[in-house]
Amino acid sequence: MEVKKNNHIPIVFATNENYAPYAGVCIQSIIENSSNKYFYDIYVFHVGLTDKTISLFNKIKTQNLSVSCVNISKYISKIKCKLYSHSYFSNEMYYRILIPDVLPQYDKILYLDCDMIVLSDVAELYKTDIGENCIGACRNLMHSKMIKYVSETLNLEPKKYINSGMILINCKQFKIQKVKSKIFNLIESFKNLSYPDQDLINLACKDKIYYFELNWNYLWHLERLNKSTNIDLHLSADELKEFEHIKSNIKILHFTGDKKPWQYNAIDGSEKFWNFAINSVFYNIILNKFLSINSKLQKIKLMFAEFDKDNLNITCSYNVLNENNKDSYLYFVNNNLYKPNIFLKRKIIINDVFIYQRLFSIKISKKELKNNKNIIFFTINGKNVLFEYDKFFPLNGSPKSYFAYNGKLMYRLGKSLIIEKCTFLKRLKYELSYLNNLRKIKQKKQVAIRILYFLTKKLVPKNIWLISDRPNVAGDNGEALFKFLRHNNKNYKKINPYFVISKNCDDYKRLKKDGHIIRLSSLKHKIFALHCNGKAVSQTDKELYDVIERNYLKDLLYKENRVFLQHGITKDDVSSLYSKFNHNFNMFVTASIPEYESIISNKNYGCGKSITKLTGFPRHDLLENKEENLIIINPTWRLNLWKQTEDEFIKSDYFEKWNSFLNNNEFNLLLTKNNLKAIFVLHNNMNQFSHCFKLSNDNIKINNNIKFSNLFSMGCMYITDYSSNAFEFAYLRKPVCYFQFDSNEFFEKHSYNKGYYDYEENGFGKVTKTITSLIQEINNLVNNDFIIDDKYAERIDKFFKFSDKNNSKRVADEMLKLKR
Repeated sequence: MEVKKNNHIPIVFATNENYAPYAGVCIQSIIENSSNKYFYDIYVFHVGLTDKTISLFNKIKTQNLSVSCVNISKYISKIKCKLYSHSYFSNEMYYRILIPDVLPQYDKILYLDCDMIVLSDVAELYKTDIGENCIGACRNLMHSKMIKYVSETLNLEPKKYINSGMILINCKQFKIQKVKSKIFNLIESFKNLSYPDQDLINLACKDKIYYFELNWNYLWHLERLNKSTNIDLHLSADELKEFEHIKSNIKILHFTGDKKPWQYNAIDGSEKFWNFAINSVFYNIILNKFLSINSKLQKIKLMFAEFDKDNLNITCSYNVLNENNKDSYLYFVNNNLYKPNIFLKRKIIINDVFIYQRLFSIKISKKELKNNKNIIFFTINGKNVLFEYDKFFPLNGSPKSYFAYNGKLMYRLGKSLIIEKCTFLKRLKYELSYLNNLRKIKQKKQVAIRILYFLTKKLVPKNIWLISDRPNVAGDNGEALFKFLRHNNKNYKKINPYFVISKNCDDYKRLKKDGHIIRLSSLKHKIFALHCNGKAVSQTDKELYDVIERNYLKDLLYKENRVFLQHGITKDDVSSLYSKFNHNFNMFVTASIPEYESIISNKNYGCGKSITKLTGFPRHDLLENKEENLIIINPTWRLNLWKQTEDEFIKSDYFEKWNSFLNNNEFNLLLTKNNLKAIFVLHNNMNQFSHCFKLSNDNIKINNNIKFSNLFSMGCMYITDYSSNAFEFAYLRKPVCYFQFDSNEFFEKHSYNKGYYDYEENGFGKVTKTITSLIQEINNLVNNDFIIDDKYAERIDKFFKFSDKNNSKRVADEMLKLKR
């Protein structure tokens, strides 16, 4: 079918050799979103593409699209002396102002940046009547820092400032208004422009711009900036609302900023680029560039060294960028050849790049270890390769790093791992050499700590265990276990417990009376951390697990056991946060049957039956039922809100729903009528927004300082959205109700994935979606004297393994079995 001349859509790209493949991907996206009613004339402006690249562009041809490469060297030579650029902005950005001169046969021409993909038919954009304006474009949403620049440096209205990545040029008006001449005159006036061509186009076309809907130029980098810890780089609340509004209908996705999807394929939205790239004639070039840029991520790492009597087990990983990688990986132990037995394949993200990681283990028995020197090395496709150490392996990158264990010495020699017999004099020699090396690389603090370790080794108490909850709050599984061990010290002499907590909190003063309290980050804490048998924590805060910098001390700290007591029952898949690979757990405490089974069956936790223990939570031993007429309201946090400004938080659906419920007349009347009180407790990560909630009823109080153990005892009912604290109420056989108005969004944006626990199928109370249904359920429970429905009571009985007040004992017994 022949296309009428007035149905031709001319589109221009400007590129160099480096960006040409990505222009090819954008052209592919145009093809996949084109209409047969139009013919798309694609022009690629350049000043010296290679013959190979031009031939690839020429291969792009369909019934309604053609590509022509246009060398504009003669045009550029006339203006080159007038141009300037900086950073990752190149001279190609100026090509767009030459478009009307190079292609005079068109009345309108669409210009697109190479770092875009088209998700809708650009004919709709092109056919828009922009009147007598010079250009049509989308305004540039901006953060406060950029707003200041546009208004003060450029003297332009920020709301009228456009992004120049997509421009529909009215060629006639462009010439009448002498835009090109204005731009060259402006270059002389502005010598320090942040966005050279874009700023100049805005200045030259001022008041002659047609504004398209923002979804025709969705600026990718704004998503990342708004998650930045630097609030100056955040969009304003109004701008963010506009930005969020267009997410569901993006027509052109513009990969703005310094991070590009062809370099970092794990950033949100990058999959859209790769979906088009794979069908592009440039795909192999793009893929090879990606593999080359990220080749340093392809490596073998030694992750853990574990000892079973005289046997040595080394857990290793190797990373590949391609899931179907065919490389041959082998390892040698004393010239005996082994093929890795991979026990886990997983997809992880390193530096915003997807990595396909394979984990395997090397087991070296006592019989295989020679008395003199044992050599272990790795090969890829027959070549010896250098390996690296992960954060929990007892060696580090220093050439003099060593590890002494069980009369053996481990160190690196070139591309090999050496294990040999260790004597006192040999270890002393290696230690002195290591200290000298640390001194040379200016690690004086690490030298001092190592010396301190050896000097204090005989002075500190034996069998130290450091136990803690949060850095500045106690009252969880850590405190419950600590008190049990202190009161039963005769039966647990091999566990000498010390509780670690910040001095600047009320719990420190309360616990200090019992003794064995250590101030967080104190010298005593650091010395004890060097010599302790283990650490048992309910949280994984770095200052609790790693009070001292580990890297040059890993060999000394390797003896410590790590027990994760948890701070709530695991109902979702949190393997990305809490796994052996992240924290080197030696023991993972669980309290329920489904929870235990979910962790041992999910290999991403790395915590099989030897690590995961079904003991019950120590804090459950202390739960008492002192029920009062008190309803506990305790929503959990939101990953997308906890770092927002107060203004942004107030405009969130989260605030609106919970604030509306707390001030609902029917709910307030229900409280008054039944002589009930309510206490509203925000999650610790949301405490900074507590003052935003203004309550109209004295029967409701906001209190974020009360201990949860007291709440569990006092409450007659518990209302939450997704908090695991609901399990504590269920453990006491008290009613629970869920208010989940945002369930789809919650699991999409939170820090973990939905796990085995389904609230409708497994929950301990009714799931409500609206304030009306929530209040109705509260009313039903009031009328039933807060007695749990039989259906939920049966679920609770099947869920919990123990209710015998012996949880701490079971945990302590398992701790005694741990060895390094």
